[in-house]
Amino acid sequence: MKKDDLKELAINLPKKPGVLGRDRFFNSAVLIPLIKIKGEYYILFQKRAAHIRQGGDICFPGGKFEEGVDKNFKQTALRETKEELGIGKYWTIRYLCSSNWCSN
Repeated sequence: MKKDDLKELAINLPKKPGVLGRDRFFNSAVLIPLIKIKGEYYILFQKRAAHIRQGGDICFPGGKFEEGVDKNFKQTALRETKEELGIGKYWTIRYLCSSNWCSN
């Protein structure tokens, strides 16, 4: 994926995401990490540890919105990504955009 493709994707996503009836659902957020290697962007997935409930699943990093900890879902996605991938303070995460995708 080229940089121009990412720009086009960001332009086509909603400016302000929202979910009707949010209070009735499990509220979580994920980040779709894009890693740049030699001028090309790649999507990064993670494999869940074998000993957890969804062990072995391939997924994006993310997790539950924590009331009193997270101010918004962007913060949830960033916090969970840092925790799950072990990204320390020396790594930079550049946030591009938000979207609302639901599945049940």
